[in-house]
Amino acid sequence: MTDEHDRASILEELARDLAIRKARNTPSLPSTGFCYYCSEKIGMGERWCDNYCRDDWEREQELIERRGAHIED
Repeated sequence: MTDEHDRASILEELARDLAIRKARNTPSLPSTGFCYYCSEKIGMGERWCDNYCRDDWEREQELIERRGAHIED
């Protein structure tokens, strides 16, 4: 019989594995010199001007993915 700590460790490992799989399946975006969310000019090698734009872009992409998956079902 597993205790609470064992269950927490198992859940943590599952969450980490899912995050790794998601990261590996996410195509890398090329740097364009412009923020992918707000189009502000940024340095080469960067994709977003700040963490807020990155987070908003990621949320938007997740929403698009969910809506697309929902439509196909």
